[in-house]
Amino acid sequence: GDVLSGNIGSDVKMKFGCIGDPINLASRLEGLAKYYGVSTLVSGATQAAAAADSAMFEWRKLDSVQVKGKEQATWVYELL
Repeated sequence: GDVLSGNIGSDVKMKFGCIGDPINLASRLEGLAKYYGVSTLVSGATQAAAAADSAMFEWRKLDSVQVKGKEQATWVYELL
């Protein structure tokens, strides 16, 4: 998805930041990875894109989740 990223601030103090729906989802998935006790958790869209490009990844389908701020649930996968 689309993300807005860049430096914000002045010559004295600068901060780099990113905002957008994919950033929010990534943050929610990071928290869910701890809940499921896995090191790498990805959304169904990321898994589908990676699987289409390469057969070198192995996945375990974990659950269908609806994260805060999203109306639709998404499947989450552990990267093995």
